[in-house]
Amino acid sequence: MLYLPNKENTIVLITIIQGKVECSLQAPDDPSSTPIVAATLSEHDYFGEISLLTHEPRRATVTAATQVRLLSMMRTHFLQVHTLPLLCASFFVPPNTLFVNRS
Repeated sequence: MLYLPNKENTIVLITIIQGKVECSLQAPDDPSSTPIVAATLSEHDYFGEISLLTHEPRRATVTAATQVRLLSMMRTHFLQVHTLPLLCASFFVPPNTLFVNRS
């Protein structure tokens, strides 16, 4: 069973390999209110990206709707993968190269 409550800080991006999860939101001013399913995610969808990038607590609670297989990526690995194309480009692109022609 997968249950990731909101308001937790996370440093992981999760991609769904198989199955479905439900993302539920609760009224911020009423913690006793019934959560509302805001989205259902399935194969190739991902979640946790906002918290991963901003260091803010998760905004939704994620619960498995079916059996799921997930792939997780820690923030440190995400940053390495995310900056790799920029790093590679810096080796092959001359400095001060104009990428957008604004004329």
